[in-house]
Amino acid sequence: MKHKSNSWLTNMQPWHPKLPCVEAINTAMFDCRLNGEGRANVNSAIANGPSRRVQSHRGNVTIRFTSTKMATQVMLESRRGELPLAVLAEANPDVVAFFAQPDPIELEIKDASGKVLTRLSYTPDLMVVFKNAVEIWEARDLAKLAADHLKNPMRFVLTEDGQWHDRAAEEAYKKLGFQHRLIDNSSIPSVLVRNIRFLEDYTRSDSPPLDPKVGEAIAAYVQAQRFVTLHHLIRLAGFKADDVYKLVLLNGVYVDMKTQLLDNSSDLTIYSDATTCAAHQRVATAQLEKPLPVPGRAWIRTGGQLKYQGVTYTVILVGERDVLVRNSDGIDSTLQLEALRALNDAGHIVTDALTQKSDIRQLADFSPEEIERAMARMDAIANPGASKYSIRQINKFRRCIAHCVTQIDALIALMDRQRDRGNFKPRHPSRSQDLLRQAIDEHYNKPERPTRMDAWKEYVKACRTTLPDQSAVTPISYSRFCKSCNEHEDVKKREGKKQAYQKRAIVQSLDNAYPVHGLRPHEVVHIDHTVATMATISPNGADLGKPYLSIAFDACIASCRAMVLSYNPPSSATVLLLLRDYVRRNGRAPSGLVLDHGKEFKSAELAFFCALHGIEIRYRPPGMPRGGSPVERAFGSLETEVFAALEGNTRQMRDPRLVTAEVNPFARATWTLTALYYAIEKYFFQDKPNEVSPALGMTPKEYEKKLLEETGQRAHMLVRYDENLMLLTCPHPTRRHHVVDPKRGVWVNGMWYMHPDFKKLLGKTKAEVRVEPWLHRVVYVQINQRWVAATASNARWVGNKTKEEVEIALREERRQAGADA
Repeated sequence: MKHKSNSWLTNMQPWHPKLPCVEAINTAMFDCRLNGEGRANVNSAIANGPSRRVQSHRGNVTIRFTSTKMATQVMLESRRGELPLAVLAEANPDVVAFFAQPDPIELEIKDASGKVLTRLSYTPDLMVVFKNAVEIWEARDLAKLAADHLKNPMRFVLTEDGQWHDRAAEEAYKKLGFQHRLIDNSSIPSVLVRNIRFLEDYTRSDSPPLDPKVGEAIAAYVQAQRFVTLHHLIRLAGFKADDVYKLVLLNGVYVDMKTQLLDNSSDLTIYSDATTCAAHQRVATAQLEKPLPVPGRAWIRTGGQLKYQGVTYTVILVGERDVLVRNSDGIDSTLQLEALRALNDAGHIVTDALTQKSDIRQLADFSPEEIERAMARMDAIANPGASKYSIRQINKFRRCIAHCVTQIDALIALMDRQRDRGNFKPRHPSRSQDLLRQAIDEHYNKPERPTRMDAWKEYVKACRTTLPDQSAVTPISYSRFCKSCNEHEDVKKREGKKQAYQKRAIVQSLDNAYPVHGLRPHEVVHIDHTVATMATISPNGADLGKPYLSIAFDACIASCRAMVLSYNPPSSATVLLLLRDYVRRNGRAPSGLVLDHGKEFKSAELAFFCALHGIEIRYRPPGMPRGGSPVERAFGSLETEVFAALEGNTRQMRDPRLVTAEVNPFARATWTLTALYYAIEKYFFQDKPNEVSPALGMTPKEYEKKLLEETGQRAHMLVRYDENLMLLTCPHPTRRHHVVDPKRGVWVNGMWYMHPDFKKLLGKTKAEVRVEPWLHRVVYVQINQRWVAATASNARWVGNKTKEEVEIALREERRQAGADA
């Protein structure tokens, strides 16, 4: 049985450190006839790499993306913009190579007449080299694009075909022979990107091929049914999910990669051909119910239609910051509310979904008190003799509801307008209002956090100060000034951006184009550290303080995957040991890691390990701990469910001044590090996985089994726990290379390490060294293109101790020697 390969997915080449993409790039530059300046720009990107480091100043996520096509790791600045574009470029067979943050160029910003207003330096997101062209891709948030268009409509233009253009960048890159594309994030085919990422594991060189007999059986079964759900194929027909996905990759069965989500296994339908898929989807789209009306006044009305970029959307739901819409094919997506406002003001949106103040009022627009008063008027119409209203008032009420058809319309027509009573316009002159805002900005919103009284005194002083052309104004009262301070308080200016982040409202989003926690086991794993709130002692009773706990937490199944408990502060060695423990417990490595910007997460050893195993690294925004909410919740539950019940926990030491001697936890410590490790391990790996999770509706263990059955076992992704893994998870000492003496060996961490092969060296040579964290008497040295295990010359007294245990013993020995002296 012959299958036609899917060009978007199967042309991904295996990772190789010497991939000859440079020759292909030179061929592409020759075919597209680049000029000398354009060639120099491309060659600079090849030779020098990114022109600047990735930045995370605006709360964006930075990603270390492993590219098999480029045989390197590419640093990207956006999870919703640059990363999807990199995935599409990686899977596109026409793309030879792509580079992030290429060399900046100078842009000329012009007005309508062509006069140069200013010049600025511009660094694009991606340089993409095709077989016959070189393109510059710039991904922008739609709200940012709309704001830039309103600010500078001559530079940022939205054409009738729905494409955004940066005229200044297009003119500059046209001189180099490049094409510039300005892409808004909402136009990126997110479904295709998710499907490509879902099938990446099956495009690897080590993925076993599909058995032809199994492929023919699945194709024949689907052909007989014309279309069948994935659950039916797996649970009733008895096929494996891995085989089904491999057959999809080979086009033996059909799935619309741009509209169907492979990871949505509960709703995934497999078709025999494209025609059957189109017919089935058209019927399913026609059967979709119209959006239900949502009560309450909104700027965009649910059920209305809007046209953007040539596509007509129906509004499904309006959120706090985005709008859920559905196109004519029945595909749901989101558009940003702020962007729609700006584009509507600029006249780029055609819609009947906008509500006006003259719209018919709804019942949700009124308070319970107003509804109660309207009900009293309705009762007066039904029973005039028992009401408090006069005959004239009742007749007026009857005229109000004469045109109403339903009781709800009549009730709304009888609503009063008491809320509109009174004059709410400011009664103070405009100069007083200006001085009020100035006093709040200059004397209240300051890092010194002055009181409202101090700012009010400055405001009164400013009101009484007169200039030759001005007269004194009457200041507002202190109580009204305090209300104004509450309205215009800037927490960021008074307390800093971290406090502003903590006090900022958590705005929910309707967008789930790229699920942040992953959709299958081992896909997204969070790593973080904390200080365990437990006082520990040594076996002989010596106080050892509080240890550090590091865990790797799978966000998809809400379960801990690995842990390290140690007295050593978190370092790159801790992260490597955590990955070693991950492979030991699970037999595989994670597909992606979510990390903060700690120094221990940016080591060369971690980057090399992740590049070798194809692990993507996401660095969450600094100072924003909500990005690591799964692992933070795990630490919180461990403290409340385990540590809180153990003797010697230090939870009450958060305010040490209130802790007396009889309740001091360090005086009551009874737990050793080993005992505490087994208690934490039992909680994370025995109790919690078998406890029903309210979020999952089942235990994490059952949920993982269900997902592995539906999304594929992916057995070829297993990682062996062997010598290679031990070596890769060993960190370098302070210096990466050390001198090897043929007679004495290599000096590392205050000890000599020797191996018989050192004697064969002709002289002193430098060699790369890695240290075994759990065994201080062993280091690994690379000589003659291979690694050897060197042992300490005085290993007899070192034993099986770690480096820290040896240092503690040496310090104790020196202390005892001093005491004896």
